[in-house]
Amino acid sequence: MTISSENRVSGPYPCNGSQTVFAFNFKVFKKADVRVVRAIDGVETDLVLDTDFTVTLNADQDVSPGGSITTLTAYATGVTVTITSQVAYTQPTDMKLAGGYYLSAINDALDRLAMQVLQLKSAMDRAVTLPISGLGGLDPTSLVFGVDGSGEPILRLVSDINLDTLTLTPFAATLLDDANAATARSTLGLGTAATANVGTGANQLVQLDGSGKLPALDASQLVGIETQSLADYIGLRFYTTGSDTGVYIYIDQLLLRDTSGNVVLKQNLTLGVDLTALGVNGLDSGSNTANTNYMVYAIYNPTTDTVAALASTNSSNPIMPSGYTYKSRLGWVRSSSGASPAARYLYAIFKINRDVFFRVVAGTISAALPKLSSGTQGNPTTGPTFVPITSVMIPETAAEVEFLAYNGGGAILMSTEGAGGVVNSTTNPSELSFTSTNTECRSVVLPNRVIPAGFSGQWYYAASSATAGLYLKGYRDSI
Repeated sequence: MTISSENRVSGPYPCNGSQTVFAFNFKVFKKADVRVVRAIDGVETDLVLDTDFTVTLNADQDVSPGGSITTLTAYATGVTVTITSQVAYTQPTDMKLAGGYYLSAINDALDRLAMQVLQLKSAMDRAVTLPISGLGGLDPTSLVFGVDGSGEPILRLVSDINLDTLTLTPFAATLLDDANAATARSTLGLGTAATANVGTGANQLVQLDGSGKLPALDASQLVGIETQSLADYIGLRFYTTGSDTGVYIYIDQLLLRDTSGNVVLKQNLTLGVDLTALGVNGLDSGSNTANTNYMVYAIYNPTTDTVAALASTNSSNPIMPSGYTYKSRLGWVRSSSGASPAARYLYAIFKINRDVFFRVVAGTISAALPKLSSGTQGNPTTGPTFVPITSVMIPETAAEVEFLAYNGGGAILMSTEGAGGVVNSTTNPSELSFTSTNTECRSVVLPNRVIPAGFSGQWYYAASSATAGLYLKGYRDSI
């Protein structure tokens, strides 16, 4: 047949909350050639075949082109439905040399071509086009887009528009003749509200500096928040080797504070401390002393924007190098009993965030876990009788401590308060209680019940075997 109409659009149909069937009268070849567009408040959405709508085609598209669509939802008043075609821009007809000659195939191929052209024409009719003779040297920026009285899109020169004939509300006229932004804000009733109040004080917006970094903040302005409760670090890893005096530090994200409560945030840090050095990346004072616990800090110089490390015997107030005014505690390390500062290697540990693990490194001062007790201690089977256990390897900031007990084929008890019953008691069991004729190792985690200024945490232990042993596996730091 011929395509006798240029129209490829049916609608838009106004919906009423009940109608779901809408007709169209243009030829298509298959259901997938039908496109349905729903508009709500000017926002268009393509509906999906067999999900949002179904299609019923007239049996003979040549005699009676078109059919109807049925939406699966009855759209409310104010919604419109428009039907058009989306015939693919392909040419599927294949005429073979010396093959059969079918008029219907030729007609369909020509009809398809006409449909494709009319689809493009429909789109072009809704587009803004330039004059056929071009712009004639006009600057494109001197043109404005508009719609004429018939709703057709038009282009006009700015110079051809008489602004005096524009119809404006009194309010719009007052706004448009404002000479500057401050006056316009006043007309809109905004005053200074639309101007960002940037700074680091109370009721101000914090703005990144020219290098994309946060400025120093006074954390006391965070009303109602205990700033020291904020996590100082995320992704902290540091370790010592057992064979040198160095601490090797890696941090994903770190908060550092000065004495006024100002905070800076630093990321992706690689730091190091050597206890044979003095000052930045070394000790804050003195020299590496035997059998001493050192707090490791990250420190920050705001003038040079430099992050470094520092070690100190002071657990909260190190002597800060010149220019460094911000600090953050990272954790403890302990020196050994070497003959000289350079030989006083640090016991091997590995810290992941708040968890500290004592390492076992062959051929170093950390060839075994720290041993807290050996042999028979107290009496785990009668009484029981406990002996107190302390360790200078456990810092004052430890919240929990993990022990490893070896029974040597006998009985073991371990208690925080030393008030547990005998081994395997069913009425008053200790935190760790076991006995076996076989040699076994078992772990137990106990709270650090004494946290004074110093390293004097205390627990209670009993062992029946002469070959029993108690070792320190690690601890959870509270900083």
